[in-house]
Amino acid sequence: MFAGERPVIEAGREQEVMDLFAPYRLGGPVGEHWTLRRIAIEQTRIVVRGISLDGRAATFSLEYPTGRGRAVSDSFVATDVVAPGDAADEFVEPLLAAVRRHDPGNFWRVSRSVQEPSTGSQGWEVTAGTGVGDWSRDGLLLFGLLVGTTTVLAGRKLRAAPVDDAGEPANPASTNHGLRDALLLVGILVLGAVLRLLMVEPTALGVWPYSRYETFARLVYEGPGLAALSRALDSVWYQTDIAFATNLAFGLVAPLVVFVHACYLLGDRRQALVSALLLALLPSHIRFSGSEVAFIPSIVISSFTFVLLHMSLIEKRAWLRWGACAGLALTAGAMLRVRPLNILFMLLFIAVALVVRAGQAPRWRRFVVAAMLAVVGLVVGIEHLGGLYSEQVHAGLQLQVLADAWWLLFDPVRNALLNPDITPMLLVGAAGYGLWFAAKTRPRLAGLLASWLLLFHTGHAYVIATVPAMQARYYLHLAVPFCLLAAIGLTRIAELCRRRGRRGNLAIGCIGIYLATIPWRYHGFIRDYDFTDVREFEFVRQLRGQLADGCTIYEFVGHDGRGFDTRFSRMGAVIDSGTRRMRLSGQSVGTDREDLLPNPEVSYRRLPTAGESRTQLLSDAYLERPADRCSYLYLGYPCYANKFPGQEIAPACEAMVEGEPVELVTEIGFAHRRYDDNLAAGAGPDGGEIRLMLYRLRER
Repeated sequence: MFAGERPVIEAGREQEVMDLFAPYRLGGPVGEHWTLRRIAIEQTRIVVRGISLDGRAATFSLEYPTGRGRAVSDSFVATDVVAPGDAADEFVEPLLAAVRRHDPGNFWRVSRSVQEPSTGSQGWEVTAGTGVGDWSRDGLLLFGLLVGTTTVLAGRKLRAAPVDDAGEPANPASTNHGLRDALLLVGILVLGAVLRLLMVEPTALGVWPYSRYETFARLVYEGPGLAALSRALDSVWYQTDIAFATNLAFGLVAPLVVFVHACYLLGDRRQALVSALLLALLPSHIRFSGSEVAFIPSIVISSFTFVLLHMSLIEKRAWLRWGACAGLALTAGAMLRVRPLNILFMLLFIAVALVVRAGQAPRWRRFVVAAMLAVVGLVVGIEHLGGLYSEQVHAGLQLQVLADAWWLLFDPVRNALLNPDITPMLLVGAAGYGLWFAAKTRPRLAGLLASWLLLFHTGHAYVIATVPAMQARYYLHLAVPFCLLAAIGLTRIAELCRRRGRRGNLAIGCIGIYLATIPWRYHGFIRDYDFTDVREFEFVRQLRGQLADGCTIYEFVGHDGRGFDTRFSRMGAVIDSGTRRMRLSGQSVGTDREDLLPNPEVSYRRLPTAGESRTQLLSDAYLERPADRCSYLYLGYPCYANKFPGQEIAPACEAMVEGEPVELVTEIGFAHRRYDDNLAAGAGPDGGEIRLMLYRLRER
């Protein structure tokens, strides 16, 4: 901990705080005479308040141990205890005992400078801070700055003459067509927007959609900008919907950012326009623009980082160069946090500085920029990758990954760029021709784009999905170099065709028709949502609108008692008139007995042995849950993914219903079709029946 800093509770940990008090929950009883009325999450403490049947109030706070207060567990001390009469025994002690049981011992992870604690609202509610630091991390503000800056740079490029590697006009004939090119760019952006708004549905297409939350979407959801907008409109927005809207916004702006990137890198405005058009038409990009996957914002942020890199090297005005250099350090660091594999971009950035721009910037400037990028990569890489993904980094450096990358390179199914059901083959041919032509005329550029493709192709060979629709996500990292190469190839083909007169013009017309029909011909891939994972997500999303605020849904997400993947905790998170809160509470029912949990160094999934009793399969929090008029049981996809062959459903899911006063509310059945291999372990081959059920738990 640094001087002047205090341990703080980061935003987004509401569910983790709630779990500390299980089996007690907001609005529920504590003992016979008390009700838990408030759990307020402040920056440096958790404030708990209860009300007795006769109207008395009791409060206490949980803080980081600093020598003040009463020790509760390794992470907490109790302070400011106000417990009149029997409150200490009937209210405070049971809650402190729950915290003692559930405290992992390392609750406090981050230290920051703290001026005044920000007060949370009633219940499991958090209000976004409004200080300078909070606004500097606000997702809406940052997105606005990115779009505004890119728009200004696009205007500059549309007014200026394109230049080649030597700094000379690359296509003098196009310099007098700025207005025409601007109208074409607007048309491309409108086309891309129409395709994405009409063709895609907002749904989860990534892995672990109930536990992961994309970095930029989190900055939007937890930022003061969205809170102020929600408060002004008196609106309620779900956390999941914010993620989909954020990705869609990045999907809409991506062609604009790629246009500016291509203007700087290729030096030809025609090729830049074609690059933007191809990205707008690319089936994979259209499909995932409506989802929550991090690759969509990664495309935009990495391309914008490339733009700042080029500006810091070749801009003629010193203030623009230094401004871009400062922005480059910040943007590169942010980009590394969007996706772990984005660390590979640092190699490409350094190659641009030292090799691609060797003839256009002084040596000292190129080495300063390269050194700065290396420092950013090391600092953020060690802190982010080393701290959170050390095991994946170690596994990714094995020789087996290179072997897998080699055979994947020629796989026409799992290599999404070669799969004709995912990527238009004309674009594949154009990209291949573009690489050959660039190798002849601009070898440094060809080397950069080829390295880009091979680096990320090899990096993603660490995880190879068996389902092509899932594997296509990873190849979005290759979308930009693919479109750039295809643009080089298509513009060169168009030049050659124009020399052929009438037949050449006919060929250009055929290429245009092919491109125009791409969205229609790939409609099936773009809108293929008929997967078990996706259908469950849609089912749970429909259910959340039918459940009252404050309801508890007991879910089975695995035999190891982990609650990080509960469906309704993610689905029930909202921002309501400026305050983030949990509409619904998802509670994991897997066993929490220490003697039954797996060794995390050996296995993250526990499978029960034959003959385990109900008390061995289910958690005490479920078996000893308090009586409640708003409690439900949900039997979802994990009930099938965690069963043995020959079983109809996981044993814990049978035990959940066994002997309980339940009433079936709704169910849905469909044929199984796997999407994410991680979630389909025991579900069996495609075609088997999956039934998702929601029960109401009646009072005992």
